[in-house]
Amino acid sequence: MYTLADLVQRRTVLQESIISWTNGATQLQTTRTSTPSPTWLAQYEQTQFEIKRRQELMVKLNNAITQMSAQAHPETRVQVPPPLDKPRFDAAYGNYCRGKGIEINTKIIMPDIRIPVLELYQLHVAVMREGSFAKVVNAADSWHIVGGKLGFAQNAPVVPTEPLRSTPEIATHLQRVYKDRLEHFDYLYISSVIGAVRKRAAEQNKQNTQIPALAPV
Repeated sequence: MYTLADLVQRRTVLQESIISWTNGATQLQTTRTSTPSPTWLAQYEQTQFEIKRRQELMVKLNNAITQMSAQAHPETRVQVPPPLDKPRFDAAYGNYCRGKGIEINTKIIMPDIRIPVLELYQLHVAVMREGSFAKVVNAADSWHIVGGKLGFAQNAPVVPTEPLRSTPEIATHLQRVYKDRLEHFDYLYISSVIGAVRKRAAEQNKQNTQIPALAPV
């Protein structure tokens, strides 16, 4: 029987595996010729199969984590908070970096001449508006959609109602940057907000269950 901590750890390992296979697929694409050989096609199909299999497993794993978290706190389910505003983000992220002893770097160098530099804050906002990292890693196409919303759209969608999507290269780059520089920060932010909501709810429940003292006769 897995605990919630076990599932979270397995998700981290699975995320790294998906990134590794996706990078392998990107590298394999660079070796493609106008007439791919049977060996190349077999390698490509195997790579896509492994990525899809892991993404499907990620969906199941995140569903299990969500259900277990809800069962642990059934009385205080809360929505994911909105993204921080820019001044609060700058202050909080600066404190976060100083606390971990790492350089404060809020710029993302992008492999796209249209937007060569992206603000880290923009990535924070985009991911939080998609439902936070918990939802983003739960959808196979989510990082492509995040990239599209940040201005890296590849092509106009075939169906007008579908969201814009970026290239696999941009999606993988954003995913890697987010994991390295923002995922833990956003986790702490969300946890602090949810913790405060649960604390207030617990205090309110305590007050509601207290029996008022009888007035002296």
